[in-house]
Amino acid sequence: MDVQASILDAENQCSKVKMNQYLIIHGETFLFSVISLIFLAFTFVLPRPNDNIKVKTMLYLRLYIVFGFFAHLFFGVRLFIEDMAVVSMWGYNILTLFMMYSLLYASLHRFAIKVSNPIRLICLAHFLLVTGMHLLIQVMQWPTYFKQVNVILGIAVILMFNYGIIRQQNQDRQLGENVFGFTILLCSVIVLVAAPLMLVSFEPTEAHFFFIVTLISIACSSLIMFGFAVSIIHSLVRRLRREMNTDRLTGVKNRNYFYDVAAQILAYGSQLHQSAAIIICDIDDFKQINDNYGHITGDLALVSFAECLQSKMPDENSVIRLGGEEFLLLLPDSSAETAMTMAENIRQAVCDIEIDTGMQTVAITASFGVMAIDPNRSVDDNISFADKALYKAKAMGKNQVVAFHPGMV
Repeated sequence: MDVQASILDAENQCSKVKMNQYLIIHGETFLFSVISLIFLAFTFVLPRPNDNIKVKTMLYLRLYIVFGFFAHLFFGVRLFIEDMAVVSMWGYNILTLFMMYSLLYASLHRFAIKVSNPIRLICLAHFLLVTGMHLLIQVMQWPTYFKQVNVILGIAVILMFNYGIIRQQNQDRQLGENVFGFTILLCSVIVLVAAPLMLVSFEPTEAHFFFIVTLISIACSSLIMFGFAVSIIHSLVRRLRREMNTDRLTGVKNRNYFYDVAAQILAYGSQLHQSAAIIICDIDDFKQINDNYGHITGDLALVSFAECLQSKMPDENSVIRLGGEEFLLLLPDSSAETAMTMAENIRQAVCDIEIDTGMQTVAITASFGVMAIDPNRSVDDNISFADKALYKAKAMGKNQVVAFHPGMV
């Protein structure tokens, strides 16, 4: 009787342990489900890109979350139903690979890269290699440890490939893309370092193992979602800043941009003892063009004039529309003589512009005022002196280039 009682107590104790493990696993699965839903909802909150390719980023990011959720469910099945261990492991491996391919596709679309056939072939070859190795391990009846290592290496390869794409596309080292790349790299480190240590410490059938897998999955998914969010939001901020500093009609920089960068450029040039110059120009008799041919023709004249200025300037960001028909050209590291030559070349090019009104063509000319920057004076003073040179060009009959000199004050 004592022996039977001991056996019953042992069985009851074992049942309680299993029940506790099942409850813990249910709790972890529920937690992972809630977090997955939060991540999924988060993808609908992130700003929608305007680009037709980038807009698919969210689709693949959602697929990444969905595949990750079902992979986690498959992984937990074998802890409840031992007969389903093989099916569970196959389902987990395949869904995990699909999850990583979805992440890769999301990254490609994030950078407006179309998924080409070579990339599809790489993913297919990777999938066949990983699943083929899994089948070999199963046929040879090698320990489950080898299956886990196979999956870990498969995940790590895609993550590193993903990181390489981010590095290649982020040539100008934007903050948002740097953070995104760092999160992908950190996930690679977690997978390559934490996962093998976990495999050595726990048996794959233990509930502790499932707990660690859950933690790693949540950590990596959180990092990836954070990286995507920072990348997208930072890109949106840059776009808003660019729009705020860009003239909507002509596409050149506006007065806001000039006052943001002019003081910095002048201060930098002064420190290096470099000369700088500005050119202020406008279209001659612009009001008459508007009055005689209409505002649409006037807008066309402004756009053509701006395009001409940009084509002649070494840096398109140096062309700034101050307002109306008046433009400013910023020439760092340039003397007054260099600026005069530049202005004369532009003046001649403007004379070749013809605006097609539909019934006739309208020719335009422009006047130019040149000012060698005086670093001891304010930005507004330098602009005022360039304006005086422009007024002198107008008074001399227009279609002229005039440099400022102290006698104009």
